[in-house]
Amino acid sequence: MGDANCRGAYRDALKAFIQPNLASYCDNCKRRFERNVFRVLDCKVPADRARNEKAPAAVDYLCAACREHFEAVQRGLKDEGLPFTVDKRIIRGLDYYTRTVYEFTSPRLGAQDALGGGGRYDGLVAQMGGPDIGAVGFSAGTERVLLAMEAAAGPAAPAPAPDFHAVAADDASRGDAFRTAQALRAAGLSGDLDFESAA
Repeated sequence: MGDANCRGAYRDALKAFIQPNLASYCDNCKRRFERNVFRVLDCKVPADRARNEKAPAAVDYLCAACREHFEAVQRGLKDEGLPFTVDKRIIRGLDYYTRTVYEFTSPRLGAQDALGGGGRYDGLVAQMGGPDIGAVGFSAGTERVLLAMEAAAGPAAPAPAPDFHAVAADDASRGDAFRTAQALRAAGLSGDLDFESAA
């Protein structure tokens, strides 16, 4: 989704795309265009949704730092062997998420395949009056998750107590810590990784 450094360029591109046809959009979109143009992309009116299919994508307006971060996230997913698809049309809190947003889906749920989603909030805590620290968050549909779990393997067993907690000494060793944690998991141990930046 980019960050404060590149969000402006995307906002300008989106406004330039919508402006010539703004009169054809619904009244709600016209209000959103002035207040928060990103919200126009979340319109449920079929004609507006069809127009928005051709809108520019946030991923095409990333600054160098956000592009590097995006590529690192994709490398991490590939290293883990997790299949993913870059969805240039994902609509998820463009006004407060930064850089990474995601959705989880399950092929076991049919057309309503979304399990949940979330992302990274670099400035949201500060905007809400708290300290200037980053955060991540997500939401999930409990019933959908349970249905997908039962379809996959029956009722879920309780999680075991963790065997380890991996911590990277610095950002340069973060990849090694991740790979070590994965190797320990592959050996049958359960544990977690410290995701806080060392910087």
